[in-house]
Amino acid sequence: MFVPTLLRAFFVLASATILFIQSIPPFRSRFLVYGKVATPTTTTNAKDAKPITPRDPKGPVTALLDHLATYTVPHSFFTHFYILALATLLLFGQQISTHGSLYTLLRDLQTPEWAAATRRVIGGQSVHQVVLTWTCLVLQTVRRLYECLFVQKSVAEGGRESWMWVVHYALGLVFYVSVGIAGWVEGTDAIDAFKFTPMSLYSLVGPPSAKSFIGVIFFIFGSGFQHDCHAYLASLEKYTLPVHPAFQRLVCPHYFAECLVYLGLAIMSAPRGGGPFNVTMLTALIFVGVNLGVTSMLNREWYIEKFGEKSMEEMEHDTLTLLIRSTGYFVF
Repeated sequence: MFVPTLLRAFFVLASATILFIQSIPPFRSRFLVYGKVATPTTTTNAKDAKPITPRDPKGPVTALLDHLATYTVPHSFFTHFYILALATLLLFGQQISTHGSLYTLLRDLQTPEWAAATRRVIGGQSVHQVVLTWTCLVLQTVRRLYECLFVQKSVAEGGRESWMWVVHYALGLVFYVSVGIAGWVEGTDAIDAFKFTPMSLYSLVGPPSAKSFIGVIFFIFGSGFQHDCHAYLASLEKYTLPVHPAFQRLVCPHYFAECLVYLGLAIMSAPRGGGPFNVTMLTALIFVGVNLGVTSMLNREWYIEKFGEKSMEEMEHDTLTLLIRSTGYFVF
């Protein structure tokens, strides 16, 4: 179980790092903000206007932080995440179906070759789960790539290009490669026992298991909900306070939808004989929740700075939002 353990450690460590940066204002203002949140705003309500994070007086440490913060890439590079993710998924799909050398390497990192004869073919993910999870990941990646290319806007308020810290960019690239592995790596026993042919794939079609059914429901609902939110945001001529019903209940409903997508993936890929979740995919969901939750908090501060505190009070009367805020201050 070396590879799943390594993936889980990465997701948890990355989540902890984001929370650490979020907890220190000078770090947060330089390294976490991107998109519209990273651009200056003006508000007609001077009483409600507050800077998101005040800068420290200039000094050696401040100068160093300012210098590190200059290493950025365009926000439009988000598209690279999905190009890399799709390429990774297609590569692993080919490797899994042919039992190729890269697949064999990752499989043997979990169970040494000398112990291969003792591997059980029970437990772990079924081949049905491997194929279903891989297919859903491809669908999610293709949809997000399409939205980045043809739906979402890549410029910030005022027509300026927005930027993100290069470490944030690198972390995203590693995340999507890792998720592409996490979706199948606990099903190597079933993959080894299955010969992939057109007819054998057809034999996988049948009544879904309870985990597959529930996972697909979450995945479809989250995907549709997120696309609707992205299409609405792209329809705005300029960035105003959203009036879409979803934005009246949640600060960033498209982020909440992303969590639903990964919750569905964690359920549908849960190994047989285990709990209701695939632990590796669950830690990926934790990373997504932490990353987008922190970003949502920054979005909330930006809304207050631009539109005033009263506007946020009107958006946050929903019981679910209050519950989320009270338990972790995650406003998805």
